[in-house]
Amino acid sequence: MNDFVKLCEELDIPAPVVEILLKTQIPFDETQTNFLINQLTNKDQYKTAYEWLKEFDGFVQLKVMLMASITTKKQYELLGIEHHIFVDTFKCFSRFINEHKISYGEYGFDRGFWVGRQLSCLIFRLGELEYELSTLEDQPAISIHIPSDCNLSPSKLDESFALAKTFFSKIFKEYSNVPYFCYCWLLSPNLKLVLPATSKIILFQNRFDIVKLNEDGTSYIQWVFKNKNLSPQDFPEDTSLQINIKRHVLNGGKIGEALGILK
Repeated sequence: MNDFVKLCEELDIPAPVVEILLKTQIPFDETQTNFLINQLTNKDQYKTAYEWLKEFDGFVQLKVMLMASITTKKQYELLGIEHHIFVDTFKCFSRFINEHKISYGEYGFDRGFWVGRQLSCLIFRLGELEYELSTLEDQPAISIHIPSDCNLSPSKLDESFALAKTFFSKIFKEYSNVPYFCYCWLLSPNLKLVLPATSKIILFQNRFDIVKLNEDGTSYIQWVFKNKNLSPQDFPEDTSLQINIKRHVLNGGKIGEALGILK
């Protein structure tokens, strides 16, 4: 358990959550727990493990997944991945926990469906961005994800892309020269209707060739307004981005999501 507490501290898990986790009883025996951990850290089986785990309390899920990350840490060592990349990648746990508190007023964990990608060595955080071993049109490709705490400053993004190129050419050579793509609300061309050309979001968007637009996508609600269940009239107006998007949507506009290929 000391290793578990040390891990939580290293990943900046909030102290009140660590206390909850230490009191949380895992409703499986050691054999079942180890079986789950083996599944969660396997890229072909983590979804199956989550389908079973999702029936349990979020803190049970979180505790098992944090235990699984200790196994992933050993895999990082075997692959020759630096420890700080493990820490940066797995701080996704504290980010998700804190996002839950912002959205719902209390600590919780509801991203168990997602972190199998980190646990099975598919997603890595390199600087400001996350990169996932993926496919595009049935060919190897790298999917870019933008964490909620990402700094979109051009220099920071340049640094992240450079780190990614070096990382994949060293650790996953088969991904050395593959396309990088991103599918998210930040790439929607509709944002150019509400943001200035000098906006960091627009400058980020301009790095991509946009190849597909889904105007009906609503993922922006969670990321901009911190609660996916809000209706437009209830969108908060605490930032200029929130104000501009709310006005646009209330006037009948859409934000949507888009697929872009990094130039």
